[in-house]
Amino acid sequence: MKRKIALLLFISPFFSFKGQSQILKNLLGTSNNGPIPANEVLIQNFRTDLQELVQARYNNRLLGTTGYKNLSGHLEKRMQQLGLIRYGTVGYRSSFKFPVGRQLSVESKFYVEGKALHLNKDVLPMPFAPVEDNTAYLIPKVNEAHAPWTLALPNDNITEKNIARILKPTILNAQERGANAIYFYDDRSASTLDLKDFEFKGVDIDPDIRIPVWLISRKAWTEHFKDIYSVIPVNTIQRYKITYEEGYNIVGLIDNKAEKTVLVMADYDQVLFNTENNPGANATASGVAAMLQLSQVLKAPEFKTYNYAFAAFSGSTKGQLGAKSFLNIPEMKSKIAYVVDLNAIGKLSPDNEIFINGVASATRFRTAIKEVSEGYTPRVGAPYPYNASFNAFIASEIPTLSFSTGYAAKQQLEDNIASINFNGMAQTLRFVVAVMTKLNQSGNIYFAKNNIEVSDEDLVIRKTPTPPPVAKTTTAKGPSTAQKLTQAKNNLKNNQQTGGKPRSNSPVVTAKLPVETPYTGASNIIIDFLGIGINELDKREGGAVIHSVASDSKGAQLGFQSGDVLLQIGSFPIFNAKSYLMTLEKFKTGERAYYKVKKADGKTVMVDVNF
Repeated sequence: MKRKIALLLFISPFFSFKGQSQILKNLLGTSNNGPIPANEVLIQNFRTDLQELVQARYNNRLLGTTGYKNLSGHLEKRMQQLGLIRYGTVGYRSSFKFPVGRQLSVESKFYVEGKALHLNKDVLPMPFAPVEDNTAYLIPKVNEAHAPWTLALPNDNITEKNIARILKPTILNAQERGANAIYFYDDRSASTLDLKDFEFKGVDIDPDIRIPVWLISRKAWTEHFKDIYSVIPVNTIQRYKITYEEGYNIVGLIDNKAEKTVLVMADYDQVLFNTENNPGANATASGVAAMLQLSQVLKAPEFKTYNYAFAAFSGSTKGQLGAKSFLNIPEMKSKIAYVVDLNAIGKLSPDNEIFINGVASATRFRTAIKEVSEGYTPRVGAPYPYNASFNAFIASEIPTLSFSTGYAAKQQLEDNIASINFNGMAQTLRFVVAVMTKLNQSGNIYFAKNNIEVSDEDLVIRKTPTPPPVAKTTTAKGPSTAQKLTQAKNNLKNNQQTGGKPRSNSPVVTAKLPVETPYTGASNIIIDFLGIGINELDKREGGAVIHSVASDSKGAQLGFQSGDVLLQIGSFPIFNAKSYLMTLEKFKTGERAYYKVKKADGKTVMVDVNF
């Protein structure tokens, strides 16, 4: 870089200011072929952002921590520096509430034969178990299905921090054997357990536990249960107060005054491993850094088709709370054209493997990816190792693509900045921009309500082998033009065709095909929900030609055949293969529509189809 700047200083006296500006762009690596800077610039930008995002002050950026709050403030400043318009409910911020635990309410009660026992002294409900009032007739130490069970506490050093872990196996076993509540009693001779030591200010419900669980102190057990061998009535009432804190989404906007908005997103509060050597450089800081860089690329004039919102989401481990709260903003769902999620893109392999989730959420996604796949190895993504926020958009029937380069750090337990492939991040960003460019050229993108399977082969253009060169052969010199003209005149006089056969006065009948020979090209056949194969690269107008029909498919049962031409679905005319595939997205599962079909004999039939 120093050599480049020195060269610039040397040549600058010989050029005008405009010339100097262009030279500066070239020397510093700005690409003249498009809006994306050269890799040298991208790598420096990524490195700068990542070095900040992995700082200790962000404390693994887990939801609700001080580090998380510090990082949300940093992202607000970055979006302001990058010139993005505030798109949150307050500035760049959109707040949402998330539960941080449950606190015992004084309304909780435990009655034995009508006598109330003291909470936090005699008895205590476990907040990791569900709330459920229970009235039962109990024989202590007699455990039967569909009744409460009394079980002795194990001889462990039980504390507030470990009690859920210690008791869970016993709870699950009793639950499976039919217990509808459990009362753990303390009858250990050397026990020092004091229920007042248990505060449980921030405990979440354990989803595996489905029955209420109580602790009974040694004194209460001895006085009210131990020597009882007859049926006694027990009534329990559990009440908790749920405590909440605020979480934040940080959102900026490029406003092109377009009707629809493309959402570019990344989770920012997640790390996969909670160790000193894993500050989350790949998961998920790399996605945040790429999102910030993409906000500058998409300001270019060629991307004016849409507005662009850039959202750093949090709360995915709490059921995608951040993403869901964003989707609950009035009219937000209707504004989104499609979603691009960037998630752990710092581990590009030597084979340039890019894993993509959500490809099946819109038919156009598959073709757009394939069209720019040269030099890359796009693959259908496997489920992420945590509940990523992009899933909320697919669940809301919004076309969504999530890009990742994998989770190699999962095996190595290493996710620091030294493990990041910065050149791979730059290459991945170029791929994402190329896909978005194709999508922006294709018109409206619709959510695919019909489940169309996608394989790795569907995302790559297969290279067909180059045919061997045809050997040139020498042929005898044919008749001259004058000779051909003389022969043609003689043929007419003799009422014969050019080939020398007698000419008939009756019309010539030839076999009439419904369509010309189908275009095959590479392997680009898409099988729809009827089992009908359509070649997506077939651009002929006048309908969509059926390339194949699976023998045991619904399409075969309805009478569709190879060579049929699909002309119309319901009120939507079909112009070509692409038109057919896009029209499928307009119908929901369970709807009915008539297919207008031109058969091989030229006749047109109507077929009633249930989606």
